[in-house]
Order: sequence, then structure tokens, then C-alpha cells
Amino acid sequence: MLLPNEGLIDDLDTLSASQTVYVHLISEIYVLAATMTPASVTEASYPGYAAQIASGWTPATMVGVQAKTSADPLQFLRSAGSGGDSIWGYWMSDGATGPIVGISDPLTVPLSLLVAGDQVIVIPRRSLGPC
Repeated sequence: MLLPNEGLIDDLDTLSASQTVYVHLISEIYVLAATMTPASVTEASYPGYAAQIASGWTPATMVGVQAKTSADPLQFLRSAGSGGDSIWGYWMSDGATGPIVGISDPLTVPLSLLVAGDQVIVIPRRSLGPC
């Protein structure tokens, strides 16, 4: 079945409007798989960490054969302490504890949150189209 561009755009816009998408940081290396669940990855746990709600989704547009959208940037800030906390990527869930509805490609070099005040900025992105 072929889903025309307008259908992809409409489906992605509908998903973005109907889900409360939480963004979670991943603190260990992972391998992408279609069967991933939140239990498949290790969520960050540095001082001050909490998953955040993505908002401000842009209207979907076609980029090649995929409909794409992005949300407002999110700032994840280490509030205290020090340590070797690494961030390898992020996943998005439908609700705070819901299933994974999107996951980033793992970084080849992790981002580090070593001391209080270190931060990571994430721009949540979603796409829909042929695999």
C-alpha cells in the first residue's frame, strides 16, 4: 500500500498532536532494534535529571520520502555533584512511562555531564515514511 505525501504529513501531525511525548536521555551505548522497549536502554540518572515533555511540534513537511517534524529544544542540566555521566542518545515515549515512539541513532562519541552546570540540549525530531 502506498501512503501519499499528504497522508504521511497528516499522520505525523496527528501523532504529534495526540501524544504527550516525553524525551528520555540514554546513558549507556545501545544498538537500535525494532523490538526496543524502555527496558532495552539505560535511562540517565545524574543529579537533577528528569524526562521532559516535548512541545511546540512544527507542522510536518516532506524531506525526500519522509514526513518530518521537530519540537522546541529541551535543556537537560546537571544540578549537582560530579561524575562520569555520558549521554549516548535519547528516546521518546507516549506518556511518562509509555512505549518507545521514537529513538535517536546512538552517538559515536557520547556527550559528558561531568559537573554541576553541564548541560545537553536536545531537539526532538520525528519522521514517518518508508523504511
